[in-house]
Amino acid sequence: RKMAALESPIRGLLKQRLGRGKVDMLIMYENHNEAQGEVKVQQAKLEAYVRALREQAERFGLTDDLALSHILQLPDVLTSEETQEDFTALEPALMEAVGEALDQLCAMRAREGGKLKADVSGRLETIEKLVGEIEKDSAGRVRAYTEKLYARLQELLGDRSIDESRLLTEAAIFADKTAIDEETVRLHSHVAQYRDILEMAEPIGRKLDFLT
Repeated sequence: RKMAALESPIRGLLKQRLGRGKVDMLIMYENHNEAQGEVKVQQAKLEAYVRALREQAERFGLTDDLALSHILQLPDVLTSEETQEDFTALEPALMEAVGEALDQLCAMRAREGGKLKADVSGRLETIEKLVGEIEKDSAGRVRAYTEKLYARLQELLGDRSIDESRLLTEAAIFADKTAIDEETVRLHSHVAQYRDILEMAEPIGRKLDFLT
């Protein structure tokens, strides 16, 4: 709390170095200077204790065994006053320490991001490979369906003629129902966008979430 005046420059440095995310920072400070404060004896309080205790000893006929060590343990006899420190003088050293901590944090995030990038890139390659296989299989699907339908009609109709226009109509309906060009083109586009986003030097988590 005593360093509250330094919160603003620290926040500024954090915002400058970290684009997004939630950050908790704990700063612990210990003064190793020998002259940290002054201990004082509250003379009036001490005299009042001694006087009261001796009056009671005399009143009840008790042995007066007062010792300084006993009296000093009584409440408010000893008080300490902390030396007022100029915490703003600590700002250069503190900002340097925060900067070093941020360097380590950013290095760790970069290592983690590199591994995630490699993992995502590998998955993109797998997706592209699978989509390519699907497109290859899909290319001859209408022809295979038409040939199968033609063979089935020949089997059913025997020597009777087959209505070629009806056959083409059925093939067209099948082609329309099973067309996947729009989906595969969009998926190729998304993969390309993923790769572009992965190369950005800015925070990309939200962009990838949206694209996914």
